[in-house]
Amino acid sequence: MDGLETFHALRDINPGIIGVLITGHGTIDMAIQAMDRGLSGFVRKPFTPRELARAAKDAFARSA
Repeated sequence: MDGLETFHALRDINPGIIGVLITGHGTIDMAIQAMDRGLSGFVRKPFTPRELARAAKDAFARSA
């Protein structure tokens, strides 16, 4: 099960869940697809703590 599949399985249990995709092989197309599929953010490895915190903050802001 990959990250998107995991997110969708969790969303079946809790429809209000917020997700940020973290990947080492991400592209802009993947980021767009992830957002279209319900994720609220995207971070590409390697990332800094600041980048991850920003993605999480933005994801919460989008869900409000």
